[in-house]
Amino acid sequence: MKTLIRLLIPFVILTAALVAQPFGPPRAADASPGALKSALDLTDDQIAKLRELRKGEWEALAPIREQLRTNCQAYRDKLRAGGDPAEIGKLALACQEVRNKAQQIRESYHKQALAVLTPTQQAALAKLEEAAKLAPAIGQAVALNLITPPAAGPGRRRGLGLGLGPGLGPAWGAGPQPGSGLGGGRGWRR
Repeated sequence: MKTLIRLLIPFVILTAALVAQPFGPPRAADASPGALKSALDLTDDQIAKLRELRKGEWEALAPIREQLRTNCQAYRDKLRAGGDPAEIGKLALACQEVRNKAQQIRESYHKQALAVLTPTQQAALAKLEEAAKLAPAIGQAVALNLITPPAAGPGRRRGLGLGLGPGLGPAWGAGPQPGSGLGGGRGWRR
């Protein structure tokens, strides 16, 4: 039993990391990045290149998503059935290897996307990344009525336009969503 618990602890940690990773196809909200275009002074050509890279990433990750689904389902089945701890451990490691492969692909596409930007745009992006770190605090301030969110207009969700609901925190990292899980597009993530 202790062996099984020792094998499960790393997998639980890895599973939690996966759940925190967005997962799914690019969202329709990403189809018109007007605010990002303005914030980074992007050209239409740059946006077209970034969209093409995003689509390529999604397609490159398709077989990995399927492999991960298969491996992790086998792991869960063995775990529920009370299988051999060594075999369960091997399946957990196989799931992690697939996640690592996906991470390498995401990092490759991320570097390609950054290469589309000029140095000035990259500096502006760094400022956006710093501001994004404040999103949880902003969501909590909205929830406590310390900040009044802008009124929702056509095509906008309630909140601050950052995927913030009434105090629910930022859209990214809140569970399986597009962006940086095994593909998809909820923001620009490393």
